[in-house]
Amino acid sequence: MDIISELHEEIFDGFESQLCILDFSLIHSKIVSSERVEMFALPEYAKVKDNYCLCYFGASDEYLTQFKLLRDVIQQRFEGLCLYFGCKDDKTHLLGDQPDVMKASELKMKKRQFAQIKYIEFNGETHPIEDLLVQSQITNFAVTVPEIEHSSKMVITTRGSYPTVPLTRNQIDMLRKIGQRAGYDVEIDTNWQDAGWVAGVECVALYEAAGAGLKTSLVATGIGRRLYQRMFPQGEIINP
Repeated sequence: MDIISELHEEIFDGFESQLCILDFSLIHSKIVSSERVEMFALPEYAKVKDNYCLCYFGASDEYLTQFKLLRDVIQQRFEGLCLYFGCKDDKTHLLGDQPDVMKASELKMKKRQFAQIKYIEFNGETHPIEDLLVQSQITNFAVTVPEIEHSSKMVITTRGSYPTVPLTRNQIDMLRKIGQRAGYDVEIDTNWQDAGWVAGVECVALYEAAGAGLKTSLVATGIGRRLYQRMFPQGEIINP
């Protein structure tokens, strides 16, 4: 049995709440399970009552990048919340390798450090990060980004994770022409850090570039169009 399966069967057994709204009325409540109610002793509860861990162990790496970018948005809504993130052991770099990032292998031993652990997953229809924010009564998703000088390099991101559909050859060719007409040197799926414009499907590179203040354009082939627009009002939707 792999570590993620163990987490489903052991970490969250008797612990994970079915509640989803990030609110102190929930964090300061008992942890509800379908099998039993697990209670903290008061001294222990007092230490962890504000600790909330959001976990994602799936294949859409951009969700972790979105977590990192939205941290301030969530914490501004819930003053005093100590927000942690959980992910696969080899994905911590997407969250910044910070002390409040929990590896999957650590959570089993550290589960009682949290008043609640919330497991995020794709339901087959809607974007789970957007759903979380809406259910948490957060209305302003806008991420604060720095102002930077843009280079003449454009990067096209062609591939994402399910359910995002990769760009077709025709879409790539059209984006290349758009970039060249605008005076950019166009590259395909290369490093975005020295680029001035990143355009393509939703993926880690697109969101990291947007968060770093680069010009970005989303080709909406997945489910994240509305979330992208709400996180980055200055971004654009492009349909090559």
